[in-house]
Amino acid sequence: MDGVTDGLTNLKLGQKPVYLLKTKSSPSDSYEEYFENGDGLQYKPIFVPVLEHQFRDDALRNLKRSAERFAFAGGSPENPAKLRKATNNPAKRFGGIIFTSQRAASTNYGSVVYETGEMATFEEDFTNLLHEAKTAQVTEQWIVVFSPQGCEAMLSALGWLDERSGKYNAGRREVMLGPIKTRVATIGPTTKEFLEQNFGFVPDVCAEKPSPEGVGEAIMAFEKA
Repeated sequence: MDGVTDGLTNLKLGQKPVYLLKTKSSPSDSYEEYFENGDGLQYKPIFVPVLEHQFRDDALRNLKRSAERFAFAGGSPENPAKLRKATNNPAKRFGGIIFTSQRAASTNYGSVVYETGEMATFEEDFTNLLHEAKTAQVTEQWIVVFSPQGCEAMLSALGWLDERSGKYNAGRREVMLGPIKTRVATIGPTTKEFLEQNFGFVPDVCAEKPSPEGVGEAIMAFEKA
């Protein structure tokens, strides 16, 4: 389970797993800090990566050729005349490279060099975690969903989807995980509406603010109700 943090190892008595369906941020993650230092240390955050970034080989080859052929415009804001001359030259196709994240880059003329999609191993990784939870005799667990990607795989791994309709089946939820109480929280209304409209599934809670505090407060309010 590459990218899955810890699993259920070192789960303390009474701790509730909180499966965070996202890649852990580096060098630190605010969700991990919040749940590890929260109320009575009753939660154990576990990151389950959903998305992966794949570079487009064709775009990278094109960018490499452009760099080798000096296709980047010269000049600078301090020398606007030279900049205009360079960018008006048809051979100078690019004005520069923009790094949009730690993992990706694009040119400032719209040549995207990577794509984002659901990890091929996500459903298998999540299914294995759920089996671990049964073995560890977990009684309560939370799933925090951060985006529409991976929602179908999550519900499928839980066994909550009707095989014919592909929609949420409340009866299957009751029987699939036995005595384990499994709750679902969403980071905000977009993901909540996606689950409702596409699968007929209403999450247990929806955070008012897309933040660790927003998610934590929604979970604790549900548990105290």
